Amino acid sequence: MKLLALNNDFLKELGLESLPEAEKKELLIYIEEQLSLRVGLAISKVLSNQELAEFDQALQNPQKTPAQLIALLREKAPQYPKIVEVELERLKTEIVANTQQILNQAKS
Repeated sequence: MKLLALNNDFLKELGLESLPEAEKKELLIYIEEQLSLRVGLAISKVLSNQELAEFDQALQNPQKTPAQLIALLREKAPQYPKIVEVELERLKTEIVANTQQILNQAKS
């Protein structure tokens, strides 16, 4: 389930626009996975066990669209958008702190 559009503009904001295309794609996938994990962990602390079970059941339902899943999250956890924003900012801070290392690793 995509939380937001992570793209080349996002990488440019982080100072990583010079990465080779293959590494950009890998990094965007990694960022999306990390953001999903972090948001999921934060949401799990907010929802009751029953709400978590309900959301897990919705995730397993192949007929549920990402929009429906996000609507369910917003219903059960109104702070969901803020959680995404906070976790994204934390992730961005970590990446920016390691930008030079990421660029150097891409060169080797």
